[in-house]
Amino acid sequence: MEPETPHSAAPAPAQVWLAAANPAPQRAGEAAVILAWPLLAMWLLERFEAGMMASVALFLIVPAALLALERPRIIVPALAFSLAIGAPSIVWIDELGSIGGQWEIVAPLPVELPLIGVSVQSLSWAVAHFFSSVVAWEKIKGTTSIARPSLRRVGLCAAWAWGLLAVFLAIKAWFPAWLQVHYFYLWFGLLLILAPVVVSCLAKPRFVRPLVILAVLGLFWKTAYEIAALRNEWWRFPGEFVGWVAPFGYRIPIEELVFWIVLFSPSIAVFWEFWNGSRAARLPRRERRRS
Repeated sequence: MEPETPHSAAPAPAQVWLAAANPAPQRAGEAAVILAWPLLAMWLLERFEAGMMASVALFLIVPAALLALERPRIIVPALAFSLAIGAPSIVWIDELGSIGGQWEIVAPLPVELPLIGVSVQSLSWAVAHFFSSVVAWEKIKGTTSIARPSLRRVGLCAAWAWGLLAVFLAIKAWFPAWLQVHYFYLWFGLLLILAPVVVSCLAKPRFVRPLVILAVLGLFWKTAYEIAALRNEWWRFPGEFVGWVAPFGYRIPIEELVFWIVLFSPSIAVFWEFWNGSRAARLPRRERRRS
């Protein structure tokens, strides 16, 4: 009998566990679900003549809930992030977009909350979008968020989000003419969506690959969502834009495609990483190697 060589040695237990935990059939099944679910959601919305709130559930809440069940530790911090940052941000984004004619909810008629004026539909969409983007990002990265993020960073992010809301409401009350911003989607997208993603990629090259994957996923998933919305006349784009694209005959502004469909989720992931702070510095050594 020939002596056993290092190449014929049995694989380490960790290698066996990793191979079993991430089999190719499982990945193929996940890819099939990713491709099929938006089409199924479109069919269900058509079949039952459901409205915009049902679309939020089918395209955002249900997939996010399924992903979150894989990483239950992330549910509370991701929900806190979505409520603290997404909820106040959508108030002024929605209002400025509406005033500038960039985006308008058509049917059903928006149910506006008192004082702040944001619609229930927009608020639900924003919180669900933030939450689904975070859990998708963590799934793509293959790591789980830390249990206790930096309180300093959390406070800074929340202060910025709610501070901007306070400034917006003050301007709305006393200087409403200032809220007329031409090409609002373009300026907002360049400054608060594209710029953070570019800076993050330059500062942390390891983020480039997962951010690209998240952007590609958003391109397919949210284009399907956009077509369903335009087909059912839930919203429209009555204002001026730098250009248009027309997938399957449905006209979508270039700003909507680039910033809201492709880059919005990556920008949320970037702000989520800042919210969490330097994750590797606070992870236990075993989890640090794994991430």
